[in-house]
Amino acid sequence: MKKICEVCGKPRDRYSKRLCKECQLAEISAARKIWLCIDCGVEVSRRSKRCGECNRKNMGSRARYPRTEAHKKLMSDVTTGRPRPWQAGEKHHNYKGGTSPERQRMYVSGEGKAFLRNIYKRDNYHCQMCGAPKRDPKSLHVHHIASWAENKALRFDEKNVITLCRSCHQWVHSNQNTGSIYVDPS
Repeated sequence: MKKICEVCGKPRDRYSKRLCKECQLAEISAARKIWLCIDCGVEVSRRSKRCGECNRKNMGSRARYPRTEAHKKLMSDVTTGRPRPWQAGEKHHNYKGGTSPERQRMYVSGEGKAFLRNIYKRDNYHCQMCGAPKRDPKSLHVHHIASWAENKALRFDEKNVITLCRSCHQWVHSNQNTGSIYVDPS
């Protein structure tokens, strides 16, 4: 005698008492307010219908019509190297008066490297905000309190710089730094 699910009429597992696996999952999720993937039955967050793996399988048009390598190369060639005059030079939101090449030359020179080395030693190779140690060559930054671009006289002044880790340096220059910590107000 075949065992049949009481809800849907499909054949059920011989060990289950009255429902097939799908109906059991539906009953459990309704009783516990758990959301399950509509394809495989894995528990998912309330907003999604499918788990990550099933969602990747059912991506819609991208899954049905994936981009070929030739198409990807064409799109890359079309956009790479395209001039963007609306973002260049003085029109860019982060333009500082053309000082980047000058800054790069200064820090590559012996004087610039020695200056950075002295600041790191002075601050014991630790961030002065959170105390994080130097982990790799780019984990610590030397931050100029008075802007490097606007104050040529203070560029190599040890009183004008402080060692910060990458995340603290980003925070100092962000909108979250409402108290202008380590930033010259002028």
